[in-house]
Order: sequence, then C-alpha cells, then structure tokens
Amino acid sequence: MDLEGIRNGMWVCRQTAEEHSKHYKDPNIIRSRLWAMYGRFDEENRILANLVICEWILSEDSKVRFDAIDLAYHFKVREAVRPLETLARSLERAWSIHEVHEREKVMRMIDFLSADSN
Repeated sequence: MDLEGIRNGMWVCRQTAEEHSKHYKDPNIIRSRLWAMYGRFDEENRILANLVICEWILSEDSKVRFDAIDLAYHFKVREAVRPLETLARSLERAWSIHEVHEREKVMRMIDFLSADSN
C-alpha cells in the first residue's frame, strides 16, 4: 500500500470508530480500533503509518492529536519526536489550562521517545 492508501485507511478507521464511540458511549473504541489496525501492518506499512501519525500530531483537531500521541506512545514511534517538538513550541503560548496540560503531556512524550531511542 502507498502513503495515501495508509492515510485514507487510518482516517476511515478513526472516523468509523469515532461514530461507534459516540453511539455506544465508549471512548476506548477509537483507541482499540487504531491499535488493532496499526498492529496488523507489516514493517513497510508501519513506516507509512508512522508518517500519518506524525501528520496527525500536528492536526488542528485536538482529538486527532490525542489519538496520534496515544499511538506514538503505545507503539514507540520515535519518528514522532520532531512533530511533538513542533507541537510543544506551538503550545508554549498556551493560555488555557487544557493547552498547558497538553504541552506537559507532549514534553513527557518527547522525553519518553527520546530515551527509548538511546
């Protein structure tokens, strides 16, 4: 599969899971479906999926960012460090408590993934 195919597949998976999550009032559906999808990828497709995760980390949609950060953490996607650093810089000017907490979480993720690569 190519990058566009992986990107579209992951997006459809996430959107469908989000609809089911709302319907069944179960926020874990999105996480479990994305984890399952990523887990089925072979090495070549995981490389492409990691690129999508990096794109999602920079999304304007905080829910998409959350899912991407969760995937990066669970599957130790070291390629996510750079977009996480970019996100952290954008959150430096944060004024809402939510953004302050998001930046703290992002900084912990950077430390976690950077330590994992050493």
